[in-house]
Amino acid sequence: ALVGDVLNKLEEELWYFHSEGGLYRFTNQPNLNRVIMDRMESVAPDKIEAELKEILQKVAGKEMEVYLWPESPADVPDNKRIKLAVLHPSSRIEDNEVEDLFFYGGQAFRIYKNTLFGVGVEPGSYPAMEKALIKYIAIKELREDKELMATLSGESKDELLSRFKALSRDLPVNIIAAYRKLGMA
Repeated sequence: ALVGDVLNKLEEELWYFHSEGGLYRFTNQPNLNRVIMDRMESVAPDKIEAELKEILQKVAGKEMEVYLWPESPADVPDNKRIKLAVLHPSSRIEDNEVEDLFFYGGQAFRIYKNTLFGVGVEPGSYPAMEKALIKYIAIKELREDKELMATLSGESKDELLSRFKALSRDLPVNIIAAYRKLGMA
Protein backbone atom coordinates (compact mmCIF):
# COMPACT_ATOMS: atom_id res chain seq x y z
CA ALA A 1 0.00 0.00 0.00
CA LEU A 2 2.84 2.38 0.85
CA VAL A 3 4.63 1.71 -2.45
CA GLY A 4 1.39 2.24 -4.37
CA ASP A 5 0.82 5.57 -2.62
CA VAL A 6 4.37 6.68 -3.41
CA LEU A 7 3.99 5.72 -7.08
CA ASN A 8 0.68 7.59 -7.34
CA LYS A 9 2.29 10.65 -5.74
CA LEU A 10 5.23 10.45 -8.17
CA GLU A 11 2.83 10.28 -11.10
CA GLU A 12 1.06 13.41 -9.85
CA GLU A 13 4.26 15.37 -9.12
CA LEU A 14 6.77 14.45 -11.82
CA TRP A 15 6.39 15.77 -15.34
CA TYR A 16 7.96 12.86 -17.22
CA PHE A 17 7.15 9.86 -15.02
CA HIS A 18 4.71 7.41 -16.61
CA SER A 19 2.94 4.24 -15.59
CA GLU A 20 1.35 1.79 -17.99
CA GLY A 21 0.09 -1.64 -17.06
CA GLY A 22 2.02 -1.76 -13.81
CA LEU A 23 5.30 -0.67 -15.46
CA TYR A 24 6.96 2.64 -14.64
CA ARG A 25 9.33 4.68 -16.76
CA PHE A 26 10.60 8.14 -17.61
CA THR A 27 10.05 9.48 -21.14
CA ASN A 28 10.49 12.77 -22.95
CA GLN A 29 6.70 13.21 -23.17
CA PRO A 30 4.88 14.98 -20.34
CA ASN A 31 2.86 12.99 -17.82
CA LEU A 32 -0.83 13.70 -18.44
CA ASN A 33 -1.73 13.75 -14.72
CA ARG A 34 0.94 16.35 -14.00
CA VAL A 35 -0.08 18.46 -16.99
CA ILE A 36 -3.70 18.47 -15.81
CA MET A 37 -2.69 19.31 -12.21
CA ASP A 38 -0.58 22.26 -13.39
CA ARG A 39 -3.37 23.59 -15.57
CA MET A 40 -5.86 23.21 -12.70
CA GLU A 41 -3.66 25.43 -10.54
CA SER A 42 -3.85 28.22 -13.13
CA VAL A 43 -7.65 28.31 -13.56
CA ALA A 44 -8.94 31.74 -12.53
CA PRO A 45 -11.96 32.09 -10.20
CA ASP A 46 -13.88 34.12 -12.81
CA LYS A 47 -13.57 31.22 -15.27
CA ILE A 48 -15.01 28.87 -12.65
CA GLU A 49 -18.00 31.16 -12.10
CA ALA A 50 -18.56 31.65 -15.83
CA GLU A 51 -18.48 27.90 -16.50
CA LEU A 52 -20.78 27.19 -13.56
CA LYS A 53 -23.27 29.79 -14.76
CA GLU A 54 -23.18 28.38 -18.31
CA ILE A 55 -23.85 24.84 -17.09
CA LEU A 56 -26.62 26.03 -14.74
CA GLN A 57 -28.33 27.78 -17.67
CA LYS A 58 -28.25 24.51 -19.62
CA VAL A 59 -29.62 22.32 -16.81
CA ALA A 60 -32.15 24.80 -15.37
CA GLY A 61 -35.01 23.49 -17.47
CA LYS A 62 -38.09 25.22 -18.81
CA GLU A 63 -40.72 24.13 -16.26
CA MET A 64 -40.59 27.53 -14.52
CA GLU A 65 -38.91 30.89 -14.89
CA VAL A 66 -35.31 30.63 -13.68
CA TYR A 67 -33.28 33.56 -12.36
CA LEU A 68 -29.59 32.82 -12.00
CA TRP A 69 -27.73 34.54 -9.20
CA PRO A 70 -30.11 37.44 -8.51
CA GLU A 71 -28.26 40.27 -6.81
CA SER A 72 -31.32 42.03 -5.40
CA PRO A 73 -35.04 41.35 -4.88
CA ALA A 74 -35.78 43.59 -7.89
CA ASP A 75 -34.00 41.05 -10.15
CA VAL A 76 -36.89 38.60 -9.64
CA PRO A 77 -40.29 39.96 -10.71
CA ASP A 78 -43.33 39.72 -8.46
CA ASN A 79 -45.92 37.99 -10.64
CA LYS A 80 -48.18 34.91 -10.60
CA ARG A 81 -45.76 32.67 -12.52
CA ILE A 82 -43.77 30.02 -10.67
CA LYS A 83 -40.14 31.14 -10.35
CA LEU A 84 -36.87 29.59 -9.23
CA ALA A 85 -34.02 31.75 -7.98
CA VAL A 86 -30.72 29.89 -8.28
CA LEU A 87 -28.42 31.52 -5.75
CA HIS A 88 -24.76 32.30 -6.20
CA PRO A 89 -22.56 29.66 -4.51
CA SER A 90 -21.47 32.21 -1.91
CA SER A 91 -25.10 32.95 -0.92
CA ARG A 92 -26.88 30.87 1.68
CA ILE A 93 -30.62 30.27 1.90
CA GLU A 94 -30.46 31.33 5.55
CA ASP A 95 -28.89 34.78 4.84
CA ASN A 96 -30.88 37.97 5.41
CA GLU A 97 -30.27 39.11 1.82
CA VAL A 98 -31.87 35.90 0.54
CA GLU A 99 -34.76 36.33 2.96
CA ASP A 100 -35.30 39.79 1.46
CA LEU A 101 -35.51 38.14 -1.96
CA PHE A 102 -38.52 36.12 -0.80
CA PHE A 103 -40.35 38.94 0.95
CA TYR A 104 -39.61 41.99 -1.20
CA GLY A 105 -40.25 42.47 -4.91
CA GLY A 106 -38.12 45.55 -5.46
CA GLN A 107 -39.14 48.35 -3.07
CA ALA A 108 -42.46 46.88 -1.89
CA PHE A 109 -43.49 43.65 -0.20
CA ARG A 110 -43.76 40.71 -2.56
CA ILE A 111 -47.45 39.97 -3.19
CA TYR A 112 -46.94 36.59 -4.87
CA LYS A 113 -44.25 35.32 -2.55
CA ASN A 114 -45.60 31.75 -2.67
CA THR A 115 -44.64 31.55 -6.35
CA LEU A 116 -40.92 31.96 -5.66
CA PHE A 117 -38.56 29.17 -4.70
CA GLY A 118 -34.85 29.47 -4.11
CA VAL A 119 -32.15 26.89 -4.35
CA GLY A 120 -28.65 27.21 -2.97
CA VAL A 121 -25.47 25.21 -2.68
CA GLU A 122 -25.12 22.86 0.26
CA PRO A 123 -21.98 24.29 1.93
CA GLY A 124 -20.26 20.92 2.36
CA SER A 125 -20.74 19.93 -1.28
CA TYR A 126 -19.29 23.05 -2.89
CA PRO A 127 -15.59 22.08 -2.68
CA ALA A 128 -16.13 18.85 -4.63
CA MET A 129 -18.24 20.67 -7.24
CA GLU A 130 -15.63 23.41 -7.55
CA LYS A 131 -12.81 20.88 -7.97
CA ALA A 132 -14.75 19.08 -10.71
CA LEU A 133 -15.38 22.43 -12.46
CA ILE A 134 -11.70 23.34 -12.26
CA LYS A 135 -10.68 19.97 -13.68
CA TYR A 136 -13.24 20.29 -16.49
CA ILE A 137 -11.98 23.78 -17.40
CA ALA A 138 -8.34 22.65 -17.25
CA ILE A 139 -8.93 19.67 -19.54
CA LYS A 140 -11.02 21.79 -21.90
CA GLU A 141 -8.14 24.30 -22.13
CA LEU A 142 -5.59 21.52 -22.63
CA ARG A 143 -7.59 20.10 -25.53
CA GLU A 144 -7.47 23.55 -27.18
CA ASP A 145 -3.69 23.96 -26.62
CA LYS A 146 -2.24 22.85 -29.96
CA GLU A 147 1.40 23.05 -28.82
CA LEU A 148 0.79 20.78 -25.85
CA MET A 149 -1.33 18.36 -27.86
CA ALA A 150 1.60 17.99 -30.27
CA THR A 151 3.82 16.79 -27.40
CA LEU A 152 1.37 14.21 -26.05
CA SER A 153 1.38 10.60 -27.14
CA GLY A 154 -1.64 9.14 -28.92
CA GLU A 155 -2.54 7.24 -25.76
CA SER A 156 -2.41 10.44 -23.68
CA LYS A 157 -4.59 12.27 -26.22
CA ASP A 158 -7.14 9.45 -26.06
CA GLU A 159 -7.02 9.52 -22.25
CA LEU A 160 -7.54 13.30 -22.26
CA LEU A 161 -10.57 12.95 -24.55
CA SER A 162 -11.96 10.15 -22.36
CA ARG A 163 -11.59 12.25 -19.20
CA PHE A 164 -13.20 15.24 -20.91
CA LYS A 165 -16.20 13.16 -22.01
CA ALA A 166 -16.60 11.69 -18.52
CA LEU A 167 -16.44 15.13 -16.88
CA SER A 168 -18.86 16.59 -19.46
CA ARG A 169 -21.31 13.83 -18.61
CA ASP A 170 -20.89 13.91 -14.82
CA LEU A 171 -20.47 17.63 -14.13
CA PRO A 172 -24.13 18.66 -14.56
CA VAL A 173 -25.16 15.87 -12.17
CA ASN A 174 -22.55 17.02 -9.61
CA ILE A 175 -23.76 20.60 -9.86
CA ILE A 176 -27.40 19.63 -9.42
CA ALA A 177 -26.40 17.49 -6.43
CA ALA A 178 -24.59 20.46 -4.85
CA TYR A 179 -27.59 22.77 -5.34
CA ARG A 180 -29.90 20.99 -2.92
CA LYS A 181 -30.75 23.63 -0.29
CA LEU A 182 -34.34 24.71 -0.99
CA GLY A 183 -35.88 27.88 0.34
CA MET A 184 -39.33 29.38 0.03
CA ALA A 185 -41.47 32.01 1.72
